[in-house]
Amino acid sequence: MEENMQHNDVNNLIDRFHLVLPFFDECLNKKGEMEIIISNQKLILFWEALGYRKVIDETGSYILVNIQRNSIVKEVKEHLLRFEIREYTKHINRADVWELFLRSENVAKKHYESFHTIDMTRNTGNEKTGYLYFKNAILKVTLEKIEIVEYDNFEGYVWEKEIIKRNFIVSEDAECVFGEFVWIIANNEPKRLKSIISIIGYLIHSFKDPTFSKAIILMDSEIDVEFDEANGGTGKSLIGKAVSQIVPILFIDGKTIKSQDKFRLSGLNGHHRIIFFDDVKKDFDFESLYPLITGDLYIEKKYKNAVVIPGTETPKLLITSNYVVKGGGGNAEKRRKVEYEVSTYFKNIQTPLEQFEHRLFDDWDKEEWIKFDNFMIKALQFYLKNGLLEPQPINIDFNRLKIEIGVDFIDFMDSLISKPELYQKPSLPDILVIDKNKLFDEFLKTKPNNGERISPIIFKKGIDKYCDYYQIQHNHYKSNGNNYVELNIEKIIKQAS
Repeated sequence: MEENMQHNDVNNLIDRFHLVLPFFDECLNKKGEMEIIISNQKLILFWEALGYRKVIDETGSYILVNIQRNSIVKEVKEHLLRFEIREYTKHINRADVWELFLRSENVAKKHYESFHTIDMTRNTGNEKTGYLYFKNAILKVTLEKIEIVEYDNFEGYVWEKEIIKRNFIVSEDAECVFGEFVWIIANNEPKRLKSIISIIGYLIHSFKDPTFSKAIILMDSEIDVEFDEANGGTGKSLIGKAVSQIVPILFIDGKTIKSQDKFRLSGLNGHHRIIFFDDVKKDFDFESLYPLITGDLYIEKKYKNAVVIPGTETPKLLITSNYVVKGGGGNAEKRRKVEYEVSTYFKNIQTPLEQFEHRLFDDWDKEEWIKFDNFMIKALQFYLKNGLLEPQPINIDFNRLKIEIGVDFIDFMDSLISKPELYQKPSLPDILVIDKNKLFDEFLKTKPNNGERISPIIFKKGIDKYCDYYQIQHNHYKSNGNNYVELNIEKIIKQAS
């Protein structure tokens, strides 16, 4: 056994050093003695022949890297350059060269700063093609097929940290534990299942189009806004964990992060494909992420210069929350996000551990990982074919209405609509004409606890939001010095009948 291991080590060294040229010369000195001279130029060529290069990062600083299998880029430290010299001189049985190298200490900044620079612009595919990086090969995934690409033949570079630490093996077995988990959080509804699968596919797709970029927000379908209770436990974070098994994620604890912390993204590196804000609080400022979603990303790092990442290279965004995530409102907010409400099965019935009788991911064997990988690839193909399918809302719109205008206001307006006879036009019973000043006074009289937080202007906005939610046509106008609002409740009457 030991002899075989030694034999393999020798073969590996022969393979590694067969293309390099010596970094030293031997010549007679003036005394007629043979002298070893280490050449700086040859030393640089020696290291470059072993795959050493440099990458210029966003700050203009360089990163020392080693290229393996023609396309895998691994960040390394300078001591490895010294290690290569030691192994090479051992291989050629030249301890005298190694001793001279150590005495002169030839690993200097001038050497690795002189290495060729590689362009780390990634080959991310396009709208119809994605790449996934497994240990044994790259998968080129299109709508209809999966193509195996060897790393030696890949056109482009891949960060070593992007590579999934598993070999890809094709499996035709459609049943997998994670697939069952996804079906449950989709509430066993086919349309919601298709939506969450498209979301997973979107997140693991290597390509990002800044003109169509969405933050994915996973939240509970049941949130008690009135009592400010949100307990979680529905399995949202396990979606993020699943995605992290395929693409590199920067995990940020949403419970401790401060939206205005200028260093909150300082841990972001070039290999990260997704930023995952897990379990954000109710005061999380979604609007502060707008530039990250659709534009260039400005990052401040401690003790380093700020950097700007172009929109085509910024990571995608995943957020989970037990609350309604609020932004600036309007179309600017809507076009930047997809909200998915997760079933409460795992909170109300039983936990994933109870359901599956093991811990997802942590307790899987090789066969389950193979089935998981194939499920995720099918999710990517589903997204490439169907795009990002936004789900129908369950409770999110009403929860947002309760947050924006308050439960008291909704109760007040519900009462008004349910007893319209006080405001109906005799000739048009579907039309209510209401004096807003009198209505405002009536609201404060019946809901006195709202006096400090609501004004006539806020009251008017509340009417607008209530009417928009219930699709009630409304119009504000003035007449004889009084402010009125006119409500068309025809739809409400038809729905009630």
